[in-house]
Amino acid sequence: MTAQWLRCPATDADGLRCVRVVAHQGKHEWQQCDWTDPQGYPCFLPPGHPGAHELAWFARPTTPGATQTVRHQGQEDTATAEAAEDTHEFAFHHWFPISQTYVPRSRARGARLLALLKAEALAGELVVVYEYRPEENAPSSSD
Repeated sequence: MTAQWLRCPATDADGLRCVRVVAHQGKHEWQQCDWTDPQGYPCFLPPGHPGAHELAWFARPTTPGATQTVRHQGQEDTATAEAAEDTHEFAFHHWFPISQTYVPRSRARGARLLALLKAEALAGELVVVYEYRPEENAPSSSD
């Protein structure tokens, strides 16, 4: 009977923890720690996590010229749209894209596999490299 009072062990891709009970019905309910640093950046760990708080990579203190690689999986148009949303958000933290490359997934050989591939398009990976430039202003909300 005590298991019903334990929290669900599921976490999402961002590491947020489900806050519902173990045997819950329906969708998970994700939540993150409510701590923020002095500049207002939130901790990206689940509530009640052990140890130190963690900031998103783009909110961590770093040096000018530092780079970070972000990978987006999917069809080129979908991955590009997702990257565009990220680029706008990251610019407010003074991270700007310096390169962007889409790498389609390679096609394997074989007639059976080719038949499967024709049924659905192959997804690839969009790789975007960002550089930290604190001297550069973030875009205005009208951009």
